[in-house]
Amino acid sequence: MVGIAQPENFSIFLRKIGYSVGLENTLSRFSDFCHLYAKTPQLKNSDWKALVRKKWDLKTENIGDVFSSLKIANITPQGIFAGPFGEAGALCINFLYTPKEINLALSHLLALSIMLADGDIFFNCLSAQFGIESIPRRLTGMVLGKRQELFQIFKSQAEQEAIATAITIERQRTNKGSSSKGSRLGAAAGLGLAGGLGHLGLPKAKDVHSMESPSADYLRHIVPSRKEWARSLGLLSKDGEVTSQGWRWLQILGDGGFVFQSGEYSLRPTKFELESHRLGAIPELASCAPRTWDYISMVARGLATSDLHDAEPDDRALSSLTIDLFAAFREFSQDRRMVRNELPLFVALASYMALSRASGKNLVDYDAWLRSDAPLEMGIKTRSSRTIELGILIGTNGHN
Repeated sequence: MVGIAQPENFSIFLRKIGYSVGLENTLSRFSDFCHLYAKTPQLKNSDWKALVRKKWDLKTENIGDVFSSLKIANITPQGIFAGPFGEAGALCINFLYTPKEINLALSHLLALSIMLADGDIFFNCLSAQFGIESIPRRLTGMVLGKRQELFQIFKSQAEQEAIATAITIERQRTNKGSSSKGSRLGAAAGLGLAGGLGHLGLPKAKDVHSMESPSADYLRHIVPSRKEWARSLGLLSKDGEVTSQGWRWLQILGDGGFVFQSGEYSLRPTKFELESHRLGAIPELASCAPRTWDYISMVARGLATSDLHDAEPDDRALSSLTIDLFAAFREFSQDRRMVRNELPLFVALASYMALSRASGKNLVDYDAWLRSDAPLEMGIKTRSSRTIELGILIGTNGHN
């Protein structure tokens, strides 16, 4: 555990979006982007500006930060680069025929994006039925519960301070400015040596076992957008009541072990996320880490209107789908075709889940199938990558 003492190492333990501007109409804007990306060989900044200014009638381009956090797209001066959910959404549009199927597939993808980006905030708000009185207690309990679990593993003060910095809910404080007279040194002198240490800026141990309750201003910003997400996914009725589907998803999370005994929901990093943050070799963390597929299948079960049953893998059908997904993926972003020589595992898994549910099909453990020997006979290979969990490659005998 030597060297693990920076907040960024522990950022994966709290799934939250740190702002609330631009989160309205997320599903429809996600759909608009995916339709544009699916039909545009080379997406340009001018295409994005037209979408933002004309289609959505927005005055600023802050929506780009939202798309980046939800991994829909990265908007840069150099160009528009679809994220894994933008890629998966465009693939679903290419493979489905009716607007109803497409909307259902994109709803599943957005639900997965929200779970992975903001699940710790979203599900605690949902379980509190978006009650302003209940949310602060749930968020505080979730944060302190996460910290305590990690404190059992990371015991040094430096590590625990890094954990407390990464796992928290920011509270905007009143800025008093520089209205006080006299210097900091003079103020410290008036308090004596012991009383002035803090004023001199000398190190002081942080209280890692407490957290201020989220402010009313914070709640005022986060609740409306999460309610809109819940309504768009069918988890909240127009009257503001959590639907049976919403309770179903919360039950599935609880059955999966993602809830504390005190009732707060708490998601965990995947095995891949632990490895990418240099924490994968710690047995206490790795032993309880879900697979990426676990989260993906939880979305399918959470949004299903009836119980899903595990399907038996059909090697030929799965091989054909994988090859078709790879070919369609290669056709996107034509200016980058030369570097799009492998399909990211996450894009394939998310696309498969959304396509299957839009067609009313039960799921095969597609992740386990891709890692087995069965795809090799069709020329489908996977390899580790430094930036993605696995890359899927199609050999010469796998091309149509």
